[in-house]
Amino acid sequence: MPAVNKQSPIPVSVNGQATVKTGSLLSLATDAKNLTDTKVKLILYGQNRVGKSTVACQFPKPLVFLSFEPNKTGGAASITKIPGVKVLLVKYKKERDDPPYTIYGTAAAKKVALELKEDNYFQSVVIDSATSYQDLYLQEILKVDQLPEQMSFGGVSGDQYRERSEKIKEGLRPFLALNKHVIITAKEKDHNPP
Repeated sequence: MPAVNKQSPIPVSVNGQATVKTGSLLSLATDAKNLTDTKVKLILYGQNRVGKSTVACQFPKPLVFLSFEPNKTGGAASITKIPGVKVLLVKYKKERDDPPYTIYGTAAAKKVALELKEDNYFQSVVIDSATSYQDLYLQEILKVDQLPEQMSFGGVSGDQYRERSEKIKEGLRPFLALNKHVIITAKEKDHNPP
């Protein structure tokens, strides 16, 4: 039987340094330093109070933090010491003690996405959280001031849940299309908060 010898392409040499073979697919590779800055689209998922918002606010500044959380601070208490972060609360309807940086309803959130599309100031956008954003859609569909805790079945129809699902996808799309870093947090429902 004849001997079989492994053959390799002969590397091209530049200044005594071996390089990949000219014309190969590997020859198309470029140095990482030549890459242009790309915008990150990221989702952070986890339990309540594990640091999703704090991690999200580490992206390039200036950063706008859109909080859909229903509590008074919009869940933004953990980010108060991070410089370069602007907070905008998004709620279902106006309450007497709402801060001036509060907007109302999903239509206002969509308007923010349109403004951010034309904006050259903010480098990063945080949506906190997709879970509460979809709850806002469900409030609008059901026309209720507050969603009851889900402890039983039957309060919301399957069609209403499907409508909420479609609306949240439509609501997030304009944010994900932005030429900015977009970080979306999502959480497990906490039925037993501290």
